Amino acid sequence: LLDANQVIVEHRYFGDSKPDSLNYNYLNLEQATADLHRIRALLKSIYTNKWLSTGISKGGSTTLFYRYFYPEDVEVSIPYVAPLANAYEDRRIYHFLDTVGTLDCRTKIDSLQDKLFQNRTQVLAALESHSTTNDWQFERLGLAQAFEFAVLEFPFSFWQWGGSCEDIPDHKADVEELVQYFLDIDPVSMFNDESLDAFGPHYFQAANQMGYYGYEIEDFKNRLLTLDTTVNPHCSFLPKGTVADFDDSLLTKVHQWTQTEADQFLYIYGGADTWTACAVTPSTKVDSRWFVLPNRHHGDARIANMSDDIRAEALAILSRWLKTEIKDK
Repeated sequence: LLDANQVIVEHRYFGDSKPDSLNYNYLNLEQATADLHRIRALLKSIYTNKWLSTGISKGGSTTLFYRYFYPEDVEVSIPYVAPLANAYEDRRIYHFLDTVGTLDCRTKIDSLQDKLFQNRTQVLAALESHSTTNDWQFERLGLAQAFEFAVLEFPFSFWQWGGSCEDIPDHKADVEELVQYFLDIDPVSMFNDESLDAFGPHYFQAANQMGYYGYEIEDFKNRLLTLDTTVNPHCSFLPKGTVADFDDSLLTKVHQWTQTEADQFLYIYGGADTWTACAVTPSTKVDSRWFVLPNRHHGDARIANMSDDIRAEALAILSRWLKTEIKDK
């Protein structure tokens, strides 16, 4: 849309962007956004026109924190599906999962979770077979605990990625069909050793500064055999050998800043996306706009998927902020 150059930055400690020594004292939002500022400073003499930043999911959240620390670096920010948690365990997600969609659909999801727990022995045997076939290792959690986490995760993933209520197996489905659907929506591999290692830096930041989510277990306490049922299990799995003490001071400051000072943000969320429960709260005190796209989810709430009238509105706003005409293509 902008005929612009694009600079893509991998977050520190992710992928290949790891230091020789993984000292997690240096994985914090102050340091991570300083990386972006450093890159911007290095390239500003080459790219002298206006700058815009964007990101998806955690990248969208990073867009917020980057602008908070360096408000003059870019003219416009477009965070896609960006959560801004309000606590280590953001309980707004529980309300979302209790109210999203229809009662019939939520009941079907509850029934599927219950049936998976009821058939634990057969389901675990099927998951063991899948794990062997796909070389999934579960040394950190064990398969039984990974299974419990995955069942609790199911409604979150279902809404996050646009699950269809019509596709949920009914009470007549056999265990094989149930397991296959379960894996399609919410793969237990999310909790295997490889995934936990890959997302370890993300979990560390969630447990340290960013906040995250947990699983409300009141309805399943009698089904859980490996998890502590005195508290809601949390979904941050720290890298081996690390500890994190959650500090909400930065979140508190950024929440306030988004309400009073964060101008020229174009926030885009999906109406059916679980993470929209943690969306930045709309404010009339800033020159920013919020778009919640009906029936869109974490993977497709994008400008490209806006209806024609909403898309025209969004591009008109960007044109005003950037002081240049943006033509739809």
